[in-house]
Amino acid sequence: LPVGGVGSSLSLEDVWKVSAASTPVQLDPAASDRIRKESNILSRQGETADEPACYLDLEQARATVLFKLVSILNGRSGCRLPLAEFLAGVLNQEVHLKIPADDTGAESLRAVADACKGYGAVLKSEAALEEMLGAAGLAAPGLSEPERAVLEAGQSAAGGVAALVCASGSSTLSAAMAVGALCCEALQANVSSFSPESAEAQPGKAVLAVASELSGMLEGSRQVNARTGAGPLPPVVEMVQVFGAARDALEAVSRAAKAELGTMAMPPGKDGCSPLVPSPAIATASAQLAVALRNAALLSIRRTRAMLDRLTSVAADECKAAAERMAGALSSSVDAASNEVGACSSEAAQCMADIGMAEGRLPELRAAMAAQKC
Repeated sequence: LPVGGVGSSLSLEDVWKVSAASTPVQLDPAASDRIRKESNILSRQGETADEPACYLDLEQARATVLFKLVSILNGRSGCRLPLAEFLAGVLNQEVHLKIPADDTGAESLRAVADACKGYGAVLKSEAALEEMLGAAGLAAPGLSEPERAVLEAGQSAAGGVAALVCASGSSTLSAAMAVGALCCEALQANVSSFSPESAEAQPGKAVLAVASELSGMLEGSRQVNARTGAGPLPPVVEMVQVFGAARDALEAVSRAAKAELGTMAMPPGKDGCSPLVPSPAIATASAQLAVALRNAALLSIRRTRAMLDRLTSVAADECKAAAERMAGALSSSVDAASNEVGACSSEAAQCMADIGMAEGRLPELRAAMAAQKC
């Protein structure tokens, strides 16, 4: 997958391919030549860090490295070409950096910078990073102080996780809608709320799209709108608005992630600090998405409970005992799912509260990870 170069741009789907499917990357020759000409290496020095509480998983770590690599190739930071080649090699040789996950992602990028000096560790291994690099045929390129400032700037960790959220969130919502449509048939529910007339009463691009897709899934079905069915159940009536809100939130995260993917690394100023200013968009959009996905999950649980209640009521007399046993067994699974959603709800609520109270940099990485968990 080519990265860098005039007119080239990665999509969020490309981020998923590199992070989750281990698609190799290739530096654009023109971008490589430009970086080589503009680079200016200064003195090098090592740093150490305390043991963090938790780490990014494999896909999140790879997405973080990819976002940082792309920002270097996009910009005119003065970083040396071996630095970009090293990050590409880490991805292509599948050296999975052990990257800490702090609230803002600052520690995450510090770990990426340390890796460029051979310091750090790898996921699921007791071996030191330097040993793993040697086994992969890679050598740490070293790091100047200005280069460290470049690598530690930006929101590559939060942006990378947000990109993964978009990839998984989109497929999850599509699956949830399909399952929801099947549930409507199982309940023989009234689905008049999916009609264009009903959707247009509370217009919104995402809402109208969801209503249209659900109507298309159920077109010609003889199982919905039945006289003896469950009627207009709230968990069914609310599907258009809840899924529509989740799509809107997902689109907001997508815009924020794409903006970060297009970030151009810049050299530090005279004070040694990067001129890049973190955007609050990833944090606020991710927190809202976490809440929206939590609402979609709760809606699914409510709809499933309605199905279990109906299972025993529609069963034939000779099957009622078996239906009750089945409903009881499935109810335990629904309760477990409800507990998991409750944990996600607490995390999303805390994240929203922290964002509302924050006076400095927002907990963007924690918000993106909360959305991914939901």
